[in-house]
Amino acid sequence: MKNLFDKIQFNQIKSLFELVQYSNDLDFEYIRNRYKEMSTNFDGVLKFLNSLGLIENKANQLISHFDLSLDLDNNDDILKGYIINILLSKENSFIEEIKDYLNNFKLIGDLYKYSPKTKDRISISGLRNFLIELGLIEYNIKNNYYVVSEKYTFLFLEMIKRNQISQRKLEYILNKKYELGLHAEYKILEYEKERLSFSENLINEIKHIALIDINAGYDILSWDKNEDNSNLIPRYIEVKAVTDNGYSFYWSRNEFGMAKEKKDRYFLYLLPVINNNLFNINRLKIIQDPSHILKSENTEWQKEVENFHIWKIN
Repeated sequence: MKNLFDKIQFNQIKSLFELVQYSNDLDFEYIRNRYKEMSTNFDGVLKFLNSLGLIENKANQLISHFDLSLDLDNNDDILKGYIINILLSKENSFIEEIKDYLNNFKLIGDLYKYSPKTKDRISISGLRNFLIELGLIEYNIKNNYYVVSEKYTFLFLEMIKRNQISQRKLEYILNKKYELGLHAEYKILEYEKERLSFSENLINEIKHIALIDINAGYDILSWDKNEDNSNLIPRYIEVKAVTDNGYSFYWSRNEFGMAKEKKDRYFLYLLPVINNNLFNINRLKIIQDPSHILKSENTEWQKEVENFHIWKIN
């Protein structure tokens, strides 16, 4: 796959994406000829996007599998973040090569850095330059090292956390997760204000509980009205920043207890991450009364116990 990265560029991907996404005629030959008028490396770009499951050649028709809920028009950062998300969090033909490269980055200070030897710079230059173009890594010219962009630390850390990590790395990951969670809560506060935009009084009653009480079992107190609009009903919201692949999240015993107590007034808001400060609000998944997720007969969600509380009886 290394030769593919030697030639591929983001603008080529964008050109083919736009052709397939917006063309009325998806005939393979038609798209290829139109693409060649605009850009180069058609076969390489098609192979790359096909390997990621984003474009499929089906009976000489090119079919797009891009997430249509993303507002990709005139926004390169969203498209780049979307591709990075798939490269790092979903099974694909490039994941092992990318992992091998990113495992060279070590936590130094508050950043993940890599200072390769000359021979290593040359051998991996295609992949490195592509990841720089996407914005996943950056080059510090003054100090001659590469660094993982802070914008994508969440996705990077999700990838490396499966490997053995030191206590310092764990603390770093937890700190970054806290920052990301806070950004997600701010995004949901905006969402709730928009949802309740018909009533300024209700907007003023929204509370960011997580800033006041971290043991409350939920992050945001919002509101609903009953069917005849006569009474206010609380909406207890727990916000989870999740990858767009499977909506996986961790749920504390305290949060689960609050969900059981509040029943249909408790909501999980699962917000997919594009990068550290950008979320796909169009794919927000809201689960009301989520305590049913842990029931043994629930087959929609997979559960895994990662910790046990053990104590001596006598």
